[in-house]
Amino acid sequence: MDIRFYANLGDDNADQLGLDIGSREGILLSVPGVSPKTAEVARGLSGRSIPLAADNGNTAIIHFAAGEFLNRARELEGEVAKESAAGAGRMSAPLRAKYRTLTADIARRCAEFAAPERQRGALASQAAVAPEFFMCLEDLTIPVLISLDVDPAATGRRRSGFVALQRRGLAAVDDVLRGQAGPAVGIPYATLHAYDYDGACQVGAQAAPIEGLQGLAVGLASFLNDRGYTSDYTLKGRRVWVDGRRHVPRRYLRLLLVTLGLLDGFRGQGRPIPRLHGLGGGAPMVLPFLALCAYGSPMLSTDSTSPEKNASMGKLFVSTPAPMTVGIAAVAQALIEERRTWDCPCPGCSALEKLLPKDLPSARGFYTKNIAPKKIENRDLEDAGGIGRFIPLCWEAAAKETRALVKRARSEHNQWAIAEIARGLREHSSTYAQLREWVGSLCRDYSASAQPTYALQFDECLRLVDRLRPGS
Repeated sequence: MDIRFYANLGDDNADQLGLDIGSREGILLSVPGVSPKTAEVARGLSGRSIPLAADNGNTAIIHFAAGEFLNRARELEGEVAKESAAGAGRMSAPLRAKYRTLTADIARRCAEFAAPERQRGALASQAAVAPEFFMCLEDLTIPVLISLDVDPAATGRRRSGFVALQRRGLAAVDDVLRGQAGPAVGIPYATLHAYDYDGACQVGAQAAPIEGLQGLAVGLASFLNDRGYTSDYTLKGRRVWVDGRRHVPRRYLRLLLVTLGLLDGFRGQGRPIPRLHGLGGGAPMVLPFLALCAYGSPMLSTDSTSPEKNASMGKLFVSTPAPMTVGIAAVAQALIEERRTWDCPCPGCSALEKLLPKDLPSARGFYTKNIAPKKIENRDLEDAGGIGRFIPLCWEAAAKETRALVKRARSEHNQWAIAEIARGLREHSSTYAQLREWVGSLCRDYSASAQPTYALQFDECLRLVDRLRPGS
């Protein structure tokens, strides 16, 4: 089973790519919208045997559209808070009507972004870089709503109404496959969205009859940014309670419900599991769960700017004690107080070690004299004469050149860490049972070191997968 993480290429990192390409398993270019220089870098990848995929540029459109409706969404959010404070158990009919109107207005606006002429323009830009596969345009109503913290299920619009909107994405990929949108290079993916299993299953079933369709792309980024909790979900028309009816973060549950639904709907029409790409799926545990959902797919991939964004925020992806995201202050504390080592072989850490070698004995001495018994905080890592200079990967240096060097090393490290997870999945996917055991071990390691609430969400995710993929 081919499982890969595609690093994002854009105008902001094209200059770095020449030095860093060796650690990439694939590159995703978001077109249209990039400069000619970036597009030229992308075209040059073919000679270096680096797989290239082309996105449709809709991530920026989602943010743009959400911005247009932000004030209205926040006003309605305020009305919900007032009704809740007044003891209302359910949303009032007038307020629900306002949400229906908001949703309808967003859907009309999103129809403009999926117009056939825009698909033709996007396809021309994608074909120009000769990708291995590319994402066709889609309806953006669901991701825009979720970006606005509006639960589609609470808008008063029927599930069937949201399913119907996905016909725009299905029509787009059908036009491409039939040559109606212009010459294409690479494998076109239908880009689809849903918010629950049952709706996703219907969408997947509608995608299956499209002749020549080999790949599905599903939007994941909005789910991973979800801060909500849940104690239940809908599955095949029935309410399913989280084990013990406890409240758990819903981001991974929603992500899996939608992915499983799309794939189940597709293969339920007699089609084999297709190629699958998870748009914006850059958190460390996303690929392991997707691998269980899509086992048997000829190609599973994700992409994300998460490695770079986390690097900028002082966060690192680690595999020990489990695949997770850890802040630089926590890393520094572990190196000093728990006397752990950081012998990472990735290109980013190796390059930084040569330029700015770490000095853990001096760091431990500085900590004992100047910080202990307090825990290290980010501000302790900012001072030019502080503890950060002894642990450069954790240093929030004030000097511009040093800060850029450290940020690049962190970004490279995070990219490498995700690629290592993909490599581990490939090595442990000879059978579904082997893959399930390995992903289960990752979850157990995570549960042993994470906060209980976050550990419970992965327990529930495994329950869900085992329910729908019993032995696969």
